[in-house]
Amino acid sequence: MSIKKTLAIAYVSAGVIFSNVSCASNEDVVTTTSNGKNYYHMKLSLNNQSISSIKEFREAQFVMNGGQFEVRVQQNSFPIKAPNCKGDLILRMPWTNSDLSAADVFIDEKYNVYKAIVDASKSEGSNVDVYIELNPYVQMTGDGFELTECNVFFRHANGQYIPKTGKLN
Repeated sequence: MSIKKTLAIAYVSAGVIFSNVSCASNEDVVTTTSNGKNYYHMKLSLNNQSISSIKEFREAQFVMNGGQFEVRVQQNSFPIKAPNCKGDLILRMPWTNSDLSAADVFIDEKYNVYKAIVDASKSEGSNVDVYIELNPYVQMTGDGFELTECNVFFRHANGQYIPKTGKLN
């Protein structure tokens, strides 16, 4: 076998291994359909290596913010390609309207997720699984999924964080 052929095979093999490590496969992304629209979500594991930063809040501040917070995630640790993003990805927890009857419960659930992420960001070897929604900044490509922006959201519905993949009910 020629050196060129050997190098070409090694290059392709390395590319396959790299893409399997760095990109989510279609099996990692769960698709649900509601009112004729596809929603894409997945489980994501965060740790001190993948979290670039997270602003710390006291609980009273967190409640005043309606449970809204963001985590900066290193792009190279994120399983979906984001070719338009030059830096960290921003993972956002949406705001909960305090007028909702279950707002206190929803915000408390979000605070528990937030504390677990803060703890994981400070502890080597510790991680926390969270559930994210790729919509609306996702598109299908020939290789699978790709983010069109640097933002993704925690999975949520009606002011509540949804800690799972699959159908809501």
